[in-house]
This record gives sequence, C-alpha cells and structure tokens, in this order.
Amino acid sequence: MHRQVYEHFRDAITAGQLRPGDRLHSARALARRLTVARGTIDAAYAMLSGEGYVISRGSLGTVVSPELSGIVIRRAAERRAAQVSRQPTQGAPGAFQLGLPALDAFPRKLWSSLCARQARALSATDMAYPDPSG
Repeated sequence: MHRQVYEHFRDAITAGQLRPGDRLHSARALARRLTVARGTIDAAYAMLSGEGYVISRGSLGTVVSPELSGIVIRRAAERRAAQVSRQPTQGAPGAFQLGLPALDAFPRKLWSSLCARQARALSATDMAYPDPSG
C-alpha cells in the first residue's frame, strides 16, 4: 500500500499536478482518509523524501521540494519510462534468474505422471481436514 501512495504522489509531482512548495496532507490525516495505518503513509513519504521529491519540515508539514526543477522531473519520468521498457515481458522468463530453475530442462512429463500417481493413491481420509487438535 505504501508503494501505491508513493507512486501516486511521485506521478502527481512529475506530471506537474503538485508544484514545488505545495504542501502535502499530514500523515495522520491522509492515513485516516485512506483508512490505512499511519506507518504506511510515513513509509511512502520517506521514500519520496529519500528521492528528493519532498521535504519534511517537522510541525510545518511535508512540502514538495522547492529545489525540484522541471529538468529533474523530466529526468525522473525518463528513468521511469526506461525502467518500464527494460522489464521482461510476461512471456518466457530471462536466463539466470535467481531462484528460477532451467524450465526448458524441467522433466514436465515425469513430474505430471508422478503428481497424478500420488493423487490417485490418496484415500478419502487423506483428502479430509486433519484432526484440529493435532
């Protein structure tokens, strides 16, 4: 959820809907309005602050960074567009991905026959819920 809040504000800033110096809602008010925990909003604001989009001014609130120029906003939009274009398509996964075996070498027929054999061997008691007391 904090990622969605972060992306919403980042997109509003880069699109020019929020201009440098504009004040953001307080974390408490926004959390109440979105019915989320205040920590969720704090995490989103921390991400925005870490990237230089906003500045926290303590009791005065959080504002869009006055030092944010059009050039910075355009560069951020270009970076985001480049990241989207670099993301792999939903088709076949790329080679050497962490935690992903070589799917082209996976013995699918053997695997499916073993799964089917195990499923056929299940009795009615195996398919029922176990005793709740352990």
